[in-house]
Amino acid sequence: MTTRRDFLKTGLFSAGAMALMNPTDLFAAANKPPMRFIFMHRGNGLWPRVMVPPSFDKQLMEKERRKEAYEVDLDGHELPDWMNPLAKHVENLTILQGLSGKMCTVGHHSWCS
Repeated sequence: MTTRRDFLKTGLFSAGAMALMNPTDLFAAANKPPMRFIFMHRGNGLWPRVMVPPSFDKQLMEKERRKEAYEVDLDGHELPDWMNPLAKHVENLTILQGLSGKMCTVGHHSWCS
């Protein structure tokens, strides 16, 4: 039977050995900023109309109004005022709308509430 002390010694030794296997990876990762994913959901009070860049032309605004599919590069557009803190990350930003939760059972998503 393994004692708690033996388990901890073995576990700590294993963790230390794994950390030393590729020390260059550890130092390389320290200089790279962490990847982040921001997800906003309508159920949090975010309405689709507030996500539309105000610099869209009439044609794109009409597609948005009719809920038609379209794809636009955000680099040429300004973001809504409330999204200004993300403006410097616009080249890495995607606004995806129109997803449905209709397949979920009652009470699971705001669509069903």
